[in-house]
Amino acid sequence: GVVMGVEFGFCLTDVHTVETQLEIIKRAEKLNFDFLAAYDHFFPWYYTGIEECPDPRPVLSAAAVLSERLKLGTGVTDVARFHPGILAQIFATIDKLSNGRVFVSIGAGEDVNAVPLALDFPSAAKRIEKVEEYVRMLRLLWDNPFKKIDYDGKYFKYRKAELYIKPIQKHLPVYASGMGPKAMGVVAKLINEFENVHWICPSVPPHIDALVKRLKKEIGEEKFNSINRMAQVPVVIGESDEEVIEGFSKTVYYASSPLSILGFDKRGDPDMLAKHAGVKLTMEEKPLVDIARKAAIVPIGYPDDVIKGTEEYIKEGINQPFWVTNSDNPLRALELLGEKVIPYLREEYSE
Repeated sequence: GVVMGVEFGFCLTDVHTVETQLEIIKRAEKLNFDFLAAYDHFFPWYYTGIEECPDPRPVLSAAAVLSERLKLGTGVTDVARFHPGILAQIFATIDKLSNGRVFVSIGAGEDVNAVPLALDFPSAAKRIEKVEEYVRMLRLLWDNPFKKIDYDGKYFKYRKAELYIKPIQKHLPVYASGMGPKAMGVVAKLINEFENVHWICPSVPPHIDALVKRLKKEIGEEKFNSINRMAQVPVVIGESDEEVIEGFSKTVYYASSPLSILGFDKRGDPDMLAKHAGVKLTMEEKPLVDIARKAAIVPIGYPDDVIKGTEEYIKEGINQPFWVTNSDNPLRALELLGEKVIPYLREEYSE
């Protein structure tokens, strides 16, 4: 069941400056990437030693004008900060700016988008229910421009809402995020109900396999093969051990589970970060890199290691992997991925 027709993306993160992101956009097109997925956080996940946390919507608008071919979207937008009508209008506008290259990912959201803004942050079950309503309401406006829409949702409402801008794409693509049983149920329901709804998977190998089996069971093999399955692939890439270690010290937290369960305020506590993740690695600690390589929760190492690590995602059913780097030099990572990793994977997994 090896996936063919794989597309490769790069992440516009919540830790790199706007200037860096504009440079990534220009170079990604030249380096033959297929898409860019932007993190969508009010507040960065980890805010020790980071540069800036830009909003993705203006950055994607700039990308629409600076590129000609790249698909552009978010990975993942929450359901707490925007009324779906506002988001429908914004992304219909970017779809026009980009001449039909936009996608949106919608997920249950994280505390970084709600807590600092004193927004309601209900239980995961409620937020997952909200995702279903949200996608439905986006589709209502996008699929019926210049028509008056009434909708009485549990969380949001439309009163003769009329989207006065028509997206270029007939059905603007939406990716629903899901991993747990309830969320996967919602993903399957939306895929079965609407055209051009896809899945963005927040998990990592070897756990993706079980989610893929579950989704296939709910939507059928044929439907599964017709949709995109996107996933972020955290990466550390270099051509020397020094370079890998430098990148790795920035990325330890990906493999550091305590961080993901720390509360919102704790993730920003430098002492906590230092304790769990801000470990500065030296050459003497190279075995740590070898361990991380073997654990392969994150593709780490030379281009060949990254090829192998990314293949794990593809073999488990992902056809749109996008690499995420928190290194201080994302342009170097972009270049190595574009020149040393993508050409091999393309040959292996193109239609």
